[in-house]
Amino acid sequence: MNNETPGIGGLTDTFVGSLSGSAVLAGVLLLLILAWLAYRRFGGRVDPAPLAAALMRSSSDGALIVDRRGTVRRANPVATRLLQLPAAQLEGVTVAELLGHRFRRDALQQWATTDASGAPRSLRILYPLPPPGGERRLQVTWYALHRRKRLVGHLCLLRDARAASGNGKRDAGDTTLDILTGLPGRGRFLQRLERAVVRMYETSGRFDCSLILLNLDRFKQVNDHLGPALADQVLITIAERLAESASGEYLARLEGDQFGILVEKRGRPRDPLELVNAIKAAVERPISVHANELRLTVSMGVVINATDYRYAADLLRDARIALAQAKRRGLGQHQVFTRQMRAYALKHARIEADLRTALENRELRAVYQPIVDVQAKRVVGFETLIRWRHPEHGEISPGEFIDIAEDSERIVPIGRHIRAVSCERLADWQRSAGDPQLYLSFNLTDHEIRRAELVTELGEYLGHHKLLPESVRIELVERMLLQADSRRALERLVSLGLPLYIDDFGTGYSSFSRLYDTPVHTIKIDRSFVQQMTRSEQAMKVVGAIAGLGHSLGVNMIAEGVEELGELRKMESLGCTQIQGYLFAAPVEAEMVPVLLRDQSWIEKRLRRAERVS
Repeated sequence: MNNETPGIGGLTDTFVGSLSGSAVLAGVLLLLILAWLAYRRFGGRVDPAPLAAALMRSSSDGALIVDRRGTVRRANPVATRLLQLPAAQLEGVTVAELLGHRFRRDALQQWATTDASGAPRSLRILYPLPPPGGERRLQVTWYALHRRKRLVGHLCLLRDARAASGNGKRDAGDTTLDILTGLPGRGRFLQRLERAVVRMYETSGRFDCSLILLNLDRFKQVNDHLGPALADQVLITIAERLAESASGEYLARLEGDQFGILVEKRGRPRDPLELVNAIKAAVERPISVHANELRLTVSMGVVINATDYRYAADLLRDARIALAQAKRRGLGQHQVFTRQMRAYALKHARIEADLRTALENRELRAVYQPIVDVQAKRVVGFETLIRWRHPEHGEISPGEFIDIAEDSERIVPIGRHIRAVSCERLADWQRSAGDPQLYLSFNLTDHEIRRAELVTELGEYLGHHKLLPESVRIELVERMLLQADSRRALERLVSLGLPLYIDDFGTGYSSFSRLYDTPVHTIKIDRSFVQQMTRSEQAMKVVGAIAGLGHSLGVNMIAEGVEELGELRKMESLGCTQIQGYLFAAPVEAEMVPVLLRDQSWIEKRLRRAERVS
């Protein structure tokens, strides 16, 4: 037997040349099997050149011949089409430079220069296309090429992963690794979860597992602010931290910034809540992005001891319910699932569905609560509030639907409608009362204030109805002062001349430095403090401190939720003379506003009545 095998080249040429269409892939696989068999039969004394040449001519995949230094030596026409580069620009470039994308570069270089195993390696990458730009998902498969038992290079096969799936998107049942993070994808995770549930059923609970679903809080804003490329780097960093924290557990990236962790109890089981705390600590560590520190929080839904489940879909559903509940509690929270949450989730889903048609069916309306200056004994403005009269369930409390409207982003068209209608009414009320200083205040949510169109929209209302800028006032919560994207929006609102209110002051979190460098017009002291003043010396001290801060900043103050004369008198003693609360009036329908403005002697009457009762 000769040291070389000259017949192998002719065999592969003849065989591959006889294939066409869908048979090419099968032919390529068979050629590789033949090459492997030849390698085993002749102890590695197979010349790879004829085989590679046949593949280069006949493969329906892109094919690159890569030498031991990782440099591309040859590229077939399919590869030039996939990579959108001529062969002359491909040859002589290292494969890591060509295909390396973000954090995959090191792995590609290592495979191309050191991997001499007979087993193929495969991964998916996002290949950045040449100008005009874009990205293409590629499936990259590596085969070692040997001569006399020595590695001489690699055959690199490229395939358009989107074309292979038929729709350009990752299929819901895809079981491959996640392209970006290298973690198992959604399909593979669901398969593992299904096997765990079956095992729990078959062992009658002797095997147990828990499930953790987690989302990064406000990651959409991170993506919008940093851009997709840097946001991807953040996701990779988070994935690495999760893998370290959840070592030994089954971790997967399900979609976007959502991850799943399956905690299977075997040997010495791990407490899922200990893992939750470890994940929080890992995610909340600062991340360096372009010399800046990014701090994230994470929300988690947890199902513990899932022995009662028969279907993976039910287990996943309940983890999602718990995750949604955690998000409603605020940032950086976790929630363990309880069965009572299912009823709440059903109600939540019904409200969300009904909200989609509530605006079109004119079920939503604005009501207005007066703000009274007790020294002048007149109404200076109204806070605009939303009410929902459901055709079947009657009046639905704002506490039941506002958060749902914000989560589903239905708050955007709802808020736009309320502001448009109310500004038109305000112009009429100002003319009929002869008071151009009368104002309305509007509460804005995170979703609304970040809309670039908001300033244009409000400017149009002012111009169309000939309203002074100070007659439309914006109420915010404290945390918005700390959010960079919200602060940019606030600057645009201030440039329009709209006064800013801090609503429910003292109940959230803020920075005093932000209060000093933000042009806040008014602080609204929260009702929870106001209503405790007459019963708690500590509450009185807190309100006194807030009032002192307001005076030092030179801002106005409004006391919310004033219901008793004693509360009013204490607020007056602190220099706060603008009052909002049931002591004077509950929120009223639009038709009642002109009545309240026409004859304001009702304010004095309410005060005298309160004095008689007290």
